[in-house]
Amino acid sequence: SALYRVMDEWELSYDDTVALTGLSTDVLKKLPDAFPKEGISPMVAQRIETLIHLNNMLELCYTPDEKGVWMNSTHHVFDNKSPLNYILAHPFPMDAANQVRQYLEHLAYGGFW
Repeated sequence: SALYRVMDEWELSYDDTVALTGLSTDVLKKLPDAFPKEGISPMVAQRIETLIHLNNMLELCYTPDEKGVWMNSTHHVFDNKSPLNYILAHPFPMDAANQVRQYLEHLAYGGFW
């Protein structure tokens, strides 16, 4: 699944994935084989979609191996935190994920930050 790719390429722990998505650890441990197609709340679905969109922007800028390095390396733009830690520490993680995605859009399409 696309979420499993995000977990793998960003080198996410189960705890980080639970914090980012709102899915339970039990559901995550069944990935990628048994991703639930029903019973996910709209908020959880929105969170997963946000992470997948962010990963799509990463694909425009970096190779799969580079994505995890970039998501886990500190950057001055994100308060000298890694993008992943910036998202996890933010009081509104999905807002932070969208900020990271917007930064990547600027990189991908030649804009300046």
